[in-house]
Amino acid sequence: MSETGLKRLPALLTDEEARQFIDAADRSKGDLSCRKHICSEFAPKDGRMNMRLPRNLLAAVKQQARRHRLPSPTVAADDVERQ
Repeated sequence: MSETGLKRLPALLTDEEARQFIDAADRSKGDLSCRKHICSEFAPKDGRMNMRLPRNLLAAVKQQARRHRLPSPTVAADDVERQ
């Protein structure tokens, strides 16, 4: 149990585990406080931007991209989208 009194959601490592969880679980009693934002923008990418950044800012974007296993441009676009 978490601090909220709700059950923690299990780690789902495969698509099959996720399907089984979705089909069988009562998700209304799950603790969703640990959820993370996922970029949900599916529009076609028809624009382009090329920009220079200070080295430390570029390093921070790349570090965040590695941590989330995403391409650096996706991380940068996601940050802009959240603004």
